[in-house]
Amino acid sequence: MPYDKLENLYNVLGGGKDLIIKYKDIFDLGEFYTALLSWLDDYGWHDSIENDLCEKAETYMGHVVDKGGGREIWFRWRLKKTPDDSSKIDFYMDMAFHGLGLKSTEVVKNGKKIKADKGELEINIKAFVHLKYMEKLDNDSLLKYFKDLFSTKAYDPAQYVKELYQEVYAFQNFIKQWFKMKRYLPYEESKSFYPSYAWPSHLKD
Repeated sequence: MPYDKLENLYNVLGGGKDLIIKYKDIFDLGEFYTALLSWLDDYGWHDSIENDLCEKAETYMGHVVDKGGGREIWFRWRLKKTPDDSSKIDFYMDMAFHGLGLKSTEVVKNGKKIKADKGELEINIKAFVHLKYMEKLDNDSLLKYFKDLFSTKAYDPAQYVKELYQEVYAFQNFIKQWFKMKRYLPYEESKSFYPSYAWPSHLKD
């Protein structure tokens, strides 16, 4: 069942809020796509409907080409993760990608020409905790009267809300690091395991 048809969903980013990341410059879209899948797979995310690998995560993909040859693309991922094999909680992450004015280009690095893309990409991220145990309580004629007590004392979801919140912001940081975007971190960050294939014009490698 799609996550948006479920009850007892908690938006960890706040009511109606998304994380939005925008990048407009030169990058390799294929390499970015691969890096995203690798990160998500490493963190245990998979397709939310078929319960399959991230490589099959698209619920929608489309593109058009304008008169000038620029491509406009859309694709969407709906992902799911069950923390610590919990039978009571599921994590969901919904990502919508919109590329605008994408054209093929080349960059020269270390004397070699590298094929790349130039244009704009916007990524919207939503994240939810699904409190599965609440549905079981609602369907129990006796226990449903104690669900408030159960959710705050016997099974406090706050730890899972915090866990997903932190993971989503870690994912956002990974994306910004890949695009070599400026970030404000209270610590010195080590080099990313995933190589960047983005070449912002304000940076000179």
